[in-house]
Amino acid sequence: MVSPESPLAGRNILVTRPAHQAQHFCEFIKQAGGQPVLFPVMDIVALDESAALCGIMERLDEFAIALFVSPNAVNIALNWLHARQRRLPAHVQLGAVGRKSAQALERFGYMVSICPPGGFDSEALLALDALQAVAGKQVVIFRGEGGRELMAQTLTARGATVTFAEIYKRVSPDVDMAPLRQRWSRGEVNLVTITSAEGLRNLYEMLDPLMRTWLASTDMLVGHERIAAVALQLGMKKHPWVAADPSDESMFAALLQWAQQA
Repeated sequence: MVSPESPLAGRNILVTRPAHQAQHFCEFIKQAGGQPVLFPVMDIVALDESAALCGIMERLDEFAIALFVSPNAVNIALNWLHARQRRLPAHVQLGAVGRKSAQALERFGYMVSICPPGGFDSEALLALDALQAVAGKQVVIFRGEGGRELMAQTLTARGATVTFAEIYKRVSPDVDMAPLRQRWSRGEVNLVTITSAEGLRNLYEMLDPLMRTWLASTDMLVGHERIAAVALQLGMKKHPWVAADPSDESMFAALLQWAQQA
């Protein structure tokens, strides 16, 4: 039984992470007495093995640095390699945007030498000493389809040759909206949590006009100031709460702050 003294007692928290990544955050919410409302706004789908992608994977020996933008990039790329009894070449320096991606690499038995101690974005990674003197080096970036160009643009400007290995895509799930509509209409969504700008845009597109008005009036917690900017563009009536980064731990810490002050 949830104690009335629990920090999230009586609070219903909309969790929009992909279903396979939401379990720990939902557990944090439950342990604090809250009710997670799982509503994934994005599915991660591995891309078909194109000739271009296979060509990149066959010439990994040519790269000096391999950067991974997310745990999804790590898991899909390395499962692809390991299914063929192959590993990343030992001489390649491995980099990760954030500790979750680094931990995913470490679970596969690799050492990560390029990872920001703080921060959770391309800017933090690009600020590291290891990515300053890259002139003449070949760099491969494992990522999803599309995404930000900042990392490639910056490394290219520093003299590197950059190749994208796009190995998955993000798609909007096909879901029944009725349960969420019913919850929201009864006032049973107290906070919306968002960890990517694309996820927020997907959520907005999934909602009908009335639900969009509910979204605009509901408190929101996001994992980066860029996502907050998108929220305001979409009509949020007040600035979202912003976590230090989109990790479960940082989002939960910010969630507790919201509960204390909302």
